[in-house]
Amino acid sequence: MTSWTSLLMAQTGSKGTQAKALPNVWQAGELKSKGSSIGILDEKYPKVYSKQPNVSVPFSEQDEPYFKEEWHRLFRDLNQFLKNKGFEWPDPYVLYTRIYFNKSGYIEYVIYQYGDNSVPAHDKQFKALVQQFALQWKCMLKANRNFSQNGSYIVKEPDEE
Repeated sequence: MTSWTSLLMAQTGSKGTQAKALPNVWQAGELKSKGSSIGILDEKYPKVYSKQPNVSVPFSEQDEPYFKEEWHRLFRDLNQFLKNKGFEWPDPYVLYTRIYFNKSGYIEYVIYQYGDNSVPAHDKQFKALVQQFALQWKCMLKANRNFSQNGSYIVKEPDEE
């Protein structure tokens, strides 16, 4: 798998210099060419909410409302980030997303697919901005293992919000 071959060095000028891996942001159709699949990622990152029996989720039932709040915050923050960067969708879109987090709450993968299976002309810019966003965004909950969640993301023009 080619998941963490490129690193972004965060030079702080102090002894606390760290390397942070760039989050992978791929359309679902790109996974095979990257040596991965939804199945491979889902095995390593269990869903927070799963209706399948015997699937271990990384949070307790008491944490469920907090994660729902964080999930909504993620998309509110993403919309604001895109708006601040001057990114506007020419048309409304529905994106289906799967987001994979490490146990500290940082995003490691964003897998998405446009609802109509198209690839809009602005996809390259969108992907680059999502990668920038994912690099700095953090879920405020920590888990005892990596985790994931999937859902729909309805993209609207900023004045439609």
